Amino acid sequence: MRIIIILLLISTTTFAQTSVGVMGGRSLNTDMDMFGISLNQKWDSTNISTGIAYMSPIQNFDKGSVMVNAQYHLKQFSLGGGISIKGRAQTKPFAMATFKPLKHYPIRFFFNYSETKRTLGVMFPLFIKK
Repeated sequence: MRIIIILLLISTTTFAQTSVGVMGGRSLNTDMDMFGISLNQKWDSTNISTGIAYMSPIQNFDKGSVMVNAQYHLKQFSLGGGISIKGRAQTKPFAMATFKPLKHYPIRFFFNYSETKRTLGVMFPLFIKK
């Protein structure tokens, strides 16, 4: 899993991603604190963005999952979905909703819902390339 994290960080310059951020949250049904990193690309002419993230429990960073997603933005609120990949052939779809409370401040609150996990958290970009 460490190689995935390194590839995510390197791909920001290789593939010209627009933002690199950190996420923190809590899994509501398992009572575990979560931590992760994310890369997001906002497409210029649309309200659509795509992203990839790695999120895992704080207690064991190697037991996380890679999440690939797409979102549709409606001003400060976004709806989307994607696939969570954990280990060998353990893929699970998920739905997500994000809310950006302040228009010119990049912090976002998110809620991920899947069959096995519900996570509530916050995302904050560390680097934004426009």
